[in-house]
Amino acid sequence: ASGRFKINEKICLSISGHHAETWTPTWGIRTALLAIIGFMETPGEGAIGSLDYTPDERRTLARRSQSYVCPTCGIANSQLLLPLSEKSIDIQKQAKELANQINFQKNFETTSNNKLVVKSSLNSSELRSNSSNQILVLNENNFNNNLFNFVIYVCCIIFLFLFLRRLFLIFGNSQSFPSSFTDF
Repeated sequence: ASGRFKINEKICLSISGHHAETWTPTWGIRTALLAIIGFMETPGEGAIGSLDYTPDERRTLARRSQSYVCPTCGIANSQLLLPLSEKSIDIQKQAKELANQINFQKNFETTSNNKLVVKSSLNSSELRSNSSNQILVLNENNFNNNLFNFVIYVCCIIFLFLFLRRLFLIFGNSQSFPSSFTDF
């Protein structure tokens, strides 16, 4: 065990399938992995699949996990893990920053005016500093989504027009030749 997540159980993070409403299409595999690494040091707070251990207990479990030997291949984690380097320390810092950006739970609700409202578990000062950025990103994503849908719609209309035109050209002119051509 890592001390943060339960083994063989789905985990509940703002980047996981449990919170599809917080997923951002720009997040790739690297972002998701960095976020999971960054979440290792955050408290579980009762989330699905999380464990609530003290930081000391987590460090102990992390040290013990290095000596874990895979029952299938017989190789220990310590043989597979690369030693810490300057680059890995920088990546760890990026992971912490990313986890801090993603860590809060967002709930999206639509008001009667179809405006998107963001509710967060951040305190009010953090919410004020982040809310304008979050709403801006949400509006930008909504605009991009609407633009993409419009482009797809236009392409479908053009395709349908060309398809119907082709059908008309093939089957619409199936008349016999005029009599002036057959009188030779």
